[in-house]
Amino acid sequence: MSGYRPWLILTLAFAAMTMLGSIYIYGVFFSPIEAEYGWSRGALSIAYSVFMALYAAMQLISGTLYDLRGPKVTLSLGMLAGIGYILCSTISSLWQLYLFYGVVAAVGTGSLYVPCTSTAMKWFPHRKGLATGFVVAGLGVGMIVLPPLSKYLIAVYGWRLAFSSLGVMFMAVMASTVSIVEDPSPGDVRPMPMRKGSAKEALKSRIFWLIYTAFSLGSLAGAMVIIHVVPYAEDLDIPALAAAFIVSLIGISNIAGRIGIGAIVDRVGVKATLFSCFLAQAACTWMLLKASSLWQLYAIAVAFGFSYGWIALYAPTVGEFFGMERVGSILGALGTSFGLGAVIGPALAGVIFDVTRSYFTAFTIGALMSLLAALLIALIKG
Repeated sequence: MSGYRPWLILTLAFAAMTMLGSIYIYGVFFSPIEAEYGWSRGALSIAYSVFMALYAAMQLISGTLYDLRGPKVTLSLGMLAGIGYILCSTISSLWQLYLFYGVVAAVGTGSLYVPCTSTAMKWFPHRKGLATGFVVAGLGVGMIVLPPLSKYLIAVYGWRLAFSSLGVMFMAVMASTVSIVEDPSPGDVRPMPMRKGSAKEALKSRIFWLIYTAFSLGSLAGAMVIIHVVPYAEDLDIPALAAAFIVSLIGISNIAGRIGIGAIVDRVGVKATLFSCFLAQAACTWMLLKASSLWQLYAIAVAFGFSYGWIALYAPTVGEFFGMERVGSILGALGTSFGLGAVIGPALAGVIFDVTRSYFTAFTIGALMSLLAALLIALIKG
């Protein structure tokens, strides 16, 4: 096996994860589709709700498929995302949007995370954190690059060509990834001791549910801040453009956080790293309530984005506590915690704000949820 091949596989997994950042672009298509057809934003939002529900469910399916058939077969499903986006360019009714975007594209995008991160860990078993951190950083790059690119394409060529262009890019990246990415053979990497046990046993264990609950709470608190920090800043009389840049800073620092925290975990272990990240996330959330100026909000955003880099630790956490033998199935199950928290957190903050007309209670709850996540991690033995 050529010495450059592990790095090529890592790079292609990064590229695939960049395309996974397309899960954050749907909002830029709202206005042009609404303007053409007059569909309500509520009706348009249903497509995204269907998409995210199926995306979360695909974590379980892709994890099991990865364990049974490996990365090539699993990643091949990612081609459906490109097909789904191309089909979206042809829609003329809501049911087509729900089917092409909410179902076809969701199956494709939901098939990427588990095989990309699991394969990266297997090629770099002694640097699992850094390898997966690098790969998952691609998702952050996609969050930053794909929305403005899509907005530009819509402005210049229209939303239909923008959907088509996104689909072609997706299929090109996935074709390259599927042709190269594979699990290592026994002689390709220096072996590590393997933990024995089935995925079913792992999913019934106390450790798994402590981790699952902690990750759900951490995701809840993180998504709450990311979605609501802009209106919170605007309530402090921060100009809209300057407030929007807060989210950009979170995204940029989160890329660095995913790689940096991935490197840290290889040195100090998953438990200590997660505990520290959740504490830092709690502190940043609480500090938002004390901020009164733009520079303070920017500084907190940078720190928050870096600490939120813990989301790159899903795969290393599974590898450390449960081993690599059934990593796909366990990672797929654990991955649903992100969707659970991301659905509940922003909605909870919105309801609380509607009742209290303030973010104080919501962000306080977010900080407490992050603290509780740290406590649950501390309860893990080993």
